[in-house]
Amino acid sequence: MGHPGPVLGGRSAAHRHAARSYLDLDGLRGQYLSGVQDPSRIDPDNWVIDKALIDRPGVDEIMLDLLYDIPNQVPVFNAMQQFLREYRPPTLVATGANDEIFPEQAVRQILTDHPGTEYHALQTGHFALEDKAADIAALMRDFLARTVPRSSRPERPAPRGPGRPGATAGSHSVLTGERRP
Repeated sequence: MGHPGPVLGGRSAAHRHAARSYLDLDGLRGQYLSGVQDPSRIDPDNWVIDKALIDRPGVDEIMLDLLYDIPNQVPVFNAMQQFLREYRPPTLVATGANDEIFPEQAVRQILTDHPGTEYHALQTGHFALEDKAADIAALMRDFLARTVPRSSRPERPAPRGPGRPGATAGSHSVLTGERRP
């Protein structure tokens, strides 16, 4: 499944009809599997559920409108680039190196606007969290541990409940409502 850009070359009925293939079951499957090293790690329910949602009355037209609106988002992207150049906030990017929707070479441009960005192009496609969630979570935890001062982090409440540290006398089961001594 390729990037929708080529079918968005115009607003004619023919172009709109061609873009519909991007929303059919094979097109959705391609969005999830393209660029993924091990497709068996991707749950097929993803594209089946997406298709069921798109098949609701009028949703396909909304999705096509969103695809056609992408070029109108240039001012938003320009503002983001200006923000990054001006303020240089701590920034982590974890993207799919094989993403056909947001190609890695385009995403990598963030390094031009904000050279201090921590950038990771993972060997996956567009839906990177589907097969790289653990890797991305580890990158996020590490990044936050290095960039957020400990004094700024909210305190986590101690886990409570049966058999957990912090369980109190007279606690009760959330599932059954049963009181425990």
